Amino acid sequence: MKTKIIIAAIIVTCISVLPVCAFDINRTSRIPPAPRLMYPVTDNIDLSSKPVVEFRWIGYDTMWIDHYEFRLYKGYQTYADNLIMKKEIPSAESTLAIGADTFEVGQVYTWSLAQVATDGTKGDRSFSPFIIINK
Repeated sequence: MKTKIIIAAIIVTCISVLPVCAFDINRTSRIPPAPRLMYPVTDNIDLSSKPVVEFRWIGYDTMWIDHYEFRLYKGYQTYADNLIMKKEIPSAESTLAIGADTFEVGQVYTWSLAQVATDGTKGDRSFSPFIIINK
């Protein structure tokens, strides 16, 4: 009976420690998840009473995230030719304000955000287009 209890205790200990050990071993090759975009994620943005567009998001697994990589594109295509802004944002932040003068009425913009791990690994990007309808 004592032997069964000891074996059961060893198995429980191994199972409870295994995920932590496996996580630490593979941490450097871990790909960060894409952040969840909160705003703007609608089609039409009215800037008539706002001096800035405040981009907001929720990040995941922040313990291993070094920073976010924010990109703003003109149009729907996320090509280098359409890139108008790129910023690194500390992992503790979840907003970025950009002045309304950056945007043109009637123009489509697409923003994207990726998490970058402490080892430099970039995660998948989240992206969302929007149109400036008034300024």
